[in-house]
Amino acid sequence: MTEITSTPFDVFSANIDRAKKATSSSDDEMVRFGIVIAVAAMDDYFTSKFCSLIIPFIMEKELTEPLQKRFEDAGFTIKDAFEIIQHMQENKDGQTRPWSIIRNKIASSLSRKTVQNMDVLDSFFKTFGKANLSKKAFEKMRTKRGCLSGSSLRAKAYEK
Repeated sequence: MTEITSTPFDVFSANIDRAKKATSSSDDEMVRFGIVIAVAAMDDYFTSKFCSLIIPFIMEKELTEPLQKRFEDAGFTIKDAFEIIQHMQENKDGQTRPWSIIRNKIASSLSRKTVQNMDVLDSFFKTFGKANLSKKAFEKMRTKRGCLSGSSLRAKAYEK
Protein backbone atom coordinates (compact mmCIF):
# COMPACT_ATOMS: atom_id res chain seq x y z
CA MET A 1 0.00 0.00 0.00
CA THR A 2 1.41 3.38 -0.96
CA GLU A 3 1.02 6.31 1.34
CA ILE A 4 -0.20 9.50 -0.25
CA THR A 5 1.22 12.62 1.29
CA SER A 6 0.37 16.11 0.29
CA THR A 7 2.18 19.27 1.13
CA PRO A 8 0.40 22.51 1.94
CA PHE A 9 1.30 23.66 -1.57
CA ASP A 10 -0.24 20.54 -3.18
CA VAL A 11 -3.54 21.21 -1.43
CA PHE A 12 -3.33 24.91 -2.34
CA SER A 13 -2.66 24.10 -6.01
CA ALA A 14 -5.62 21.72 -6.21
CA ASN A 15 -7.93 24.32 -4.70
CA ILE A 16 -6.63 27.08 -6.97
CA ASP A 17 -7.29 24.83 -9.98
CA ARG A 18 -10.89 24.46 -8.80
CA ALA A 19 -11.13 28.24 -8.32
CA LYS A 20 -9.78 28.91 -11.83
CA LYS A 21 -12.38 26.61 -13.36
CA ALA A 22 -15.16 28.35 -11.44
CA THR A 23 -13.99 31.88 -12.31
CA SER A 24 -13.82 31.05 -16.00
CA SER A 25 -17.59 30.52 -15.96
CA SER A 26 -20.02 33.07 -17.38
CA ASP A 27 -22.25 32.51 -14.33
CA ASP A 28 -21.75 35.31 -11.76
CA GLU A 29 -22.41 32.97 -8.85
CA MET A 30 -19.71 30.57 -10.06
CA VAL A 31 -17.24 33.45 -10.36
CA ARG A 32 -18.00 34.50 -6.78
CA PHE A 33 -17.67 30.87 -5.67
CA GLY A 34 -14.28 30.63 -7.38
CA ILE A 35 -13.04 33.74 -5.62
CA VAL A 36 -14.21 32.42 -2.25
CA ILE A 37 -12.39 29.14 -2.94
CA ALA A 38 -9.21 31.04 -3.90
CA VAL A 39 -9.27 33.15 -0.74
CA ALA A 40 -9.94 30.09 1.43
CA ALA A 41 -7.12 28.22 -0.32
CA MET A 42 -4.72 31.07 0.41
CA ASP A 43 -5.81 31.19 4.05
CA ASP A 44 -5.41 27.44 4.48
CA TYR A 45 -2.05 27.38 2.67
CA PHE A 46 -0.42 30.05 4.81
CA THR A 47 -1.77 28.58 8.04
CA SER A 48 -0.56 25.09 7.07
CA LYS A 49 2.79 26.39 5.91
CA PHE A 50 3.29 28.32 9.14
CA CYS A 51 2.50 25.21 11.18
CA SER A 52 4.86 23.08 9.12
CA LEU A 53 7.74 25.47 9.87
CA ILE A 54 7.32 25.69 13.66
CA ILE A 55 9.01 22.47 14.79
CA PRO A 56 11.95 22.53 12.33
CA PHE A 57 12.56 26.16 13.32
CA ILE A 58 12.63 25.35 17.05
CA MET A 59 14.86 22.31 16.51
CA GLU A 60 17.30 24.23 14.33
CA LYS A 61 17.32 27.56 16.12
CA GLU A 62 15.54 28.10 19.41
CA LEU A 63 12.23 29.09 20.93
CA THR A 64 12.24 32.82 20.21
CA GLU A 65 10.10 35.33 22.11
CA PRO A 66 7.70 35.89 19.17
CA LEU A 67 7.26 32.13 18.78
CA GLN A 68 6.79 31.69 22.52
CA LYS A 69 4.04 34.32 22.32
CA ARG A 70 2.38 32.32 19.52
CA PHE A 71 2.43 29.24 21.78
CA GLU A 72 0.88 31.23 24.62
CA ASP A 73 -1.77 32.66 22.28
CA ALA A 74 -2.55 29.10 21.20
CA GLY A 75 -3.10 28.14 24.82
CA PHE A 76 -0.02 25.93 25.05
CA THR A 77 1.01 26.02 28.69
CA ILE A 78 3.72 24.64 30.93
CA LYS A 79 1.06 22.17 32.10
CA ASP A 80 0.75 20.91 28.51
CA ALA A 81 4.52 20.46 28.30
CA PHE A 82 4.59 18.46 31.53
CA GLU A 83 1.70 16.28 30.34
CA ILE A 84 3.66 15.46 27.17
CA ILE A 85 6.76 14.58 29.22
CA GLN A 86 4.72 12.48 31.63
CA HIS A 87 3.00 10.66 28.78
CA MET A 88 6.36 9.92 27.16
CA GLN A 89 7.74 8.49 30.43
CA GLU A 90 4.67 6.31 31.00
CA ASN A 91 4.50 5.08 27.38
CA LYS A 92 7.97 4.16 26.30
CA ASP A 93 6.55 2.46 23.24
CA GLY A 94 7.84 5.11 20.87
CA GLN A 95 4.33 6.05 19.83
CA THR A 96 4.29 9.44 21.51
CA ARG A 97 5.35 12.14 19.12
CA PRO A 98 5.78 15.27 21.23
CA TRP A 99 6.52 17.55 18.30
CA SER A 100 3.32 16.46 16.58
CA ILE A 101 1.32 17.15 19.72
CA ILE A 102 2.79 20.65 19.92
CA ARG A 103 2.27 21.34 16.21
CA ASN A 104 -1.33 20.12 16.35
CA LYS A 105 -2.08 22.37 19.32
CA ILE A 106 -0.80 25.38 17.37
CA ALA A 107 -2.64 24.30 14.20
CA SER A 108 -5.88 23.94 16.13
CA SER A 109 -5.51 27.44 17.52
CA LEU A 110 -4.64 28.95 14.15
CA SER A 111 -7.58 27.27 12.45
CA ARG A 112 -9.77 29.76 14.31
CA LYS A 113 -7.90 32.72 12.82
CA THR A 114 -7.74 33.95 9.27
CA VAL A 115 -4.70 35.08 7.37
CA GLN A 116 -6.65 36.85 4.65
CA ASN A 117 -5.37 40.12 6.06
CA MET A 118 -1.80 40.70 4.89
CA ASP A 119 -0.82 42.26 8.24
CA VAL A 120 -1.83 39.04 10.03
CA LEU A 121 0.07 36.99 7.46
CA ASP A 122 3.16 39.14 7.89
CA SER A 123 2.97 38.87 11.69
CA PHE A 124 2.83 35.05 11.47
CA PHE A 125 5.95 34.78 9.36
CA LYS A 126 7.80 37.56 11.15
CA THR A 127 7.96 34.99 13.96
CA PHE A 128 10.57 33.21 11.80
CA GLY A 129 12.42 36.40 10.89
CA LYS A 130 10.71 36.80 7.52
CA ALA A 131 9.70 40.44 7.49
CA ASN A 132 7.36 41.92 4.84
CA LEU A 133 6.54 38.52 3.38
CA SER A 134 3.35 39.65 1.64
CA LYS A 135 4.98 42.70 0.06
CA LYS A 136 7.85 40.60 -1.28
CA ALA A 137 5.44 37.94 -2.57
CA PHE A 138 3.28 40.50 -4.37
CA GLU A 139 6.34 42.11 -5.94
CA LYS A 140 7.55 38.72 -7.15
CA MET A 141 4.12 37.76 -8.48
CA ARG A 142 3.69 41.08 -10.28
CA THR A 143 7.03 40.86 -12.02
CA LYS A 144 6.85 37.15 -12.91
CA ARG A 145 3.16 36.42 -13.36
CA GLY A 146 1.25 39.66 -13.77
CA CYS A 147 -1.03 38.55 -10.93
CA LEU A 148 -4.33 40.25 -10.16
CA SER A 149 -4.50 42.29 -7.00
CA GLY A 150 -7.12 41.67 -4.33
CA SER A 151 -9.07 44.76 -5.41
CA SER A 152 -9.11 43.50 -9.02
CA LEU A 153 -10.53 40.18 -7.84
CA ARG A 154 -13.24 41.93 -5.81
CA ALA A 155 -14.16 44.10 -8.80
CA LYS A 156 -14.44 41.00 -11.01
CA ALA A 157 -16.68 39.32 -8.45
CA TYR A 158 -19.15 42.19 -8.38
CA GLU A 159 -19.13 43.45 -11.96
CA LYS A 160 -22.40 43.31 -13.92
